[in-house]
Amino acid sequence: MPHKKPGFVLAAMFLIASFSSFAQDEHEHEDADAGVLVLDHGAKWATDAPLRSGMEQIRRLIAAPQAAVAAGAPLAPAELQLVAEGVRQQVDGLIRNCKLEPEADAVLHVLIASMLQGAAELEGTPPLATGLQLVRQAIDQYPQYFSHAGWEAGGIAEPAALAARFQQELSAKLQAAMQSGGPVNAIAVCRDEAPAIASRLSRQSGWQVKRVGTRVRNPLSGVPDDWEQRELAQFQQRLRGGEAPNQIDRLEIIDDAQGQTARYMKAIVTAPPCLACHGARDAQSPALREALERDYPHDAATGYAAGELRGAFSLQHQLTKP
Repeated sequence: MPHKKPGFVLAAMFLIASFSSFAQDEHEHEDADAGVLVLDHGAKWATDAPLRSGMEQIRRLIAAPQAAVAAGAPLAPAELQLVAEGVRQQVDGLIRNCKLEPEADAVLHVLIASMLQGAAELEGTPPLATGLQLVRQAIDQYPQYFSHAGWEAGGIAEPAALAARFQQELSAKLQAAMQSGGPVNAIAVCRDEAPAIASRLSRQSGWQVKRVGTRVRNPLSGVPDDWEQRELAQFQQRLRGGEAPNQIDRLEIIDDAQGQTARYMKAIVTAPPCLACHGARDAQSPALREALERDYPHDAATGYAAGELRGAFSLQHQLTKP
């Protein structure tokens, strides 16, 4: 966000100083009314991709623990600590990457202050689950003041669920094929069943569902476009940085000539069973090599190690037209 002269609301400065020195440096204001939630002359404030992505991730972070609390299930302090850390991490990402107008920036600070206060309560001694309510309050207020296409439709939740369903269905079929006929049978599943699952999910949901690879087995379906290549590179960094594989995903709302398009990717990390078909070539049986060369003459998706990023589930959905 643009660097501004000192003068941000003292309460927000105190919260930010407590949890992120970077936030304190970047979120100072010259506007004495920075702590007020206001619209842009009756309209919602414009957003950018970093803001939309960060708020989606924060909403996702608190969804499961909030549902558990609503159901009366107790949450361990360690669980609340993880939520607090995740909220602060996403807030720091907003501060580093958002580029908003000063007036919109001031409104965003109100929400940031609420989320950081919630994080403080979640990791307090004792931790207070009421911190979830403060974060939730900011999440609920956000779409009232900021324009975020697709937010009301569930944001990241819908494509994440579709990717999880794709993964579950494909994994079940691959396991059955491996048990009945080994890796050669599994190749047939990837060749025939995976595209069928993707096609069915696409028809049912309205999202375009597919898989892309860091190294491609089928050039007709698995080559990432420019956006997907950038996200795969970011996924690589996140994985190497120690982030849990099941948490590596990304939703972005793209503004282009076609209007606004929601794009989502979920990392696919190489599991040990995948090595039969995607590991070292010299470890593959002659029958397997023959099947791969027959079905995928341009195959480059070998040589992976367990735990390495292999690709991603990639989904997109047009939200608005120009």
